[in-house]
Amino acid sequence: RVHGGVDSGHNDIMRVVLLFVFCTLLVVCSAAKGVNAKADRAWRERKIECERTKCRSFDYDINPSCTDECASPNCYKNVYAAQPLEDGEVDTLRRRDYTACVRNEERKRPKQSDIAVDVEDLPS
Repeated sequence: RVHGGVDSGHNDIMRVVLLFVFCTLLVVCSAAKGVNAKADRAWRERKIECERTKCRSFDYDINPSCTDECASPNCYKNVYAAQPLEDGEVDTLRRRDYTACVRNEERKRPKQSDIAVDVEDLPS
């Protein structure tokens, strides 16, 4: 069948291909977001613990350095140590670098299930 000079069978194939591409992108984006969500949740937990303990006398919105250094000393050193933020300063580029570092650090952390040791494997 030809409608308006275009083969409708060709249109059907294009629709299927576009639907497949869309679904694939949706799955890939969802998977990436899930990985970041786990890392972000773990970082938030460390951040909250730092705010309750070591950094309780600092306001994170004015001076996030204490909490950031406490939550991830390695990432803080890599991103901020050479030139720490001033009170109230916002540096979006370095914040992105810090966030990416924390996420990568969290992904490399062994899971609790990986740390578990079988009692039979322990020396007597």
